[in-house]
Amino acid sequence: MKDRDTRDIIDIAIIGGGAAGLMCGCIAGRKGGGALNIVIFERNAKTGKKLLATGNGRCNLSNAAVSESSYFADKPASLKENNFHVLDYEAIKSLFKELGLMLKTDSCGRAYPQSGSASSVLDVLRDNLLRFGVTERTEEYIRSIKKEDGRFSVKSDSGEYAARRVILACGSCASPVFGSDGSGFALARSLGHSITPLFPSLAPIFVRENLRSVKGVRCDCRITLKSKSSGDIIAEEAGELQINEDNISGICVFNLSGYVNRAFALKQSPPQISLDLLPEISGRELSSFILKRVFSSPDTPLELLLTGVMNKKLGAFITKSVLNVSPSLSCGNMSKQELLKLSSAIKAFTLTPEKISDFKKAQVTAGGISCDEIDFGSMESKIVEGLYLVGEAVDVSAACGGFNLHWAWSSAVYAAENAASRCYDVKN
Repeated sequence: MKDRDTRDIIDIAIIGGGAAGLMCGCIAGRKGGGALNIVIFERNAKTGKKLLATGNGRCNLSNAAVSESSYFADKPASLKENNFHVLDYEAIKSLFKELGLMLKTDSCGRAYPQSGSASSVLDVLRDNLLRFGVTERTEEYIRSIKKEDGRFSVKSDSGEYAARRVILACGSCASPVFGSDGSGFALARSLGHSITPLFPSLAPIFVRENLRSVKGVRCDCRITLKSKSSGDIIAEEAGELQINEDNISGICVFNLSGYVNRAFALKQSPPQISLDLLPEISGRELSSFILKRVFSSPDTPLELLLTGVMNKKLGAFITKSVLNVSPSLSCGNMSKQELLKLSSAIKAFTLTPEKISDFKKAQVTAGGISCDEIDFGSMESKIVEGLYLVGEAVDVSAACGGFNLHWAWSSAVYAAENAASRCYDVKN
């Protein structure tokens, strides 16, 4: 179908050509049967730029275990109070199949395109946009949105457009290399919406300790966040830890980073990090192993004491950090108390968060447009009729595993179906 002339009144203006925006276009176009004038405005030269990089190019786009409990907000109670809900995995799987994309899941429930390539997802979405006559206008940076006399005025550097309905799908601040600069929050504020505190999530955690000597080491661990004041456990995760020069990363770290970054963003005391570097071995078993090894081989240098149970560089780093002696010293020179102290440290090695993560390295932004100002049944604004708010721009986030992209699809479906129905009713 030939592109429409966007000088005409646009039925639905979609601001942002990322995952949520593209899905909005597909759903609204299908709902309207190709009869609606729908335009996607994207600041980049191409739509879907960030989508192509998702899941290391494989696009982890959903999760079989997804449910309402998978998601967080600045005020968790507001989700329930505003009837927050998401489509289940089978619904999203069926939707993509209708659009022309088959999905598959791995042993952890993470869903990927059957092709194993993120480009398949983008190709299918864009094919459906073309099929239903949805126009993509790229290199269009939206400067302002106003509502006057029942219609929206959408202004970019290249012109001004009139629209009956607007869907704000601008993303957030995370991964600015893909065009996410937080400008959508300014647009939402200008329309009367409030924004909860913004901070990076699914990101590395920067720590005070110098980790240069163990940079590049990976190991399985259990990571626990504890309150500095009470010692209470805030949250914990297990998985592969990746150690960098001044930070730690890995999925288990990413899933906890929001707690740390939120504390920094709100100028609160950040939680303490405790690492169990040998989660599959009990403290008693480890202590026994170390004591017996020292007894049987007292001339073994300390730097080699732990090579039988953990990475050599990591073992030497922990030993030096805890005992504060030369790694070349024979382990037989250590007292039983010192050796037990070493064992305890391996099961609960402490790191101190140093600063908030960088949005450049974050996968998503926590915080956003307040949930109290959105009707989650339709994703329509409670403040401005005809305005819809979807995806990462909303104060809804989740752990790694495809949950955040699932929210993008789900919120897009609710918004686009409602917006298209309302436009279609007006036209008929």
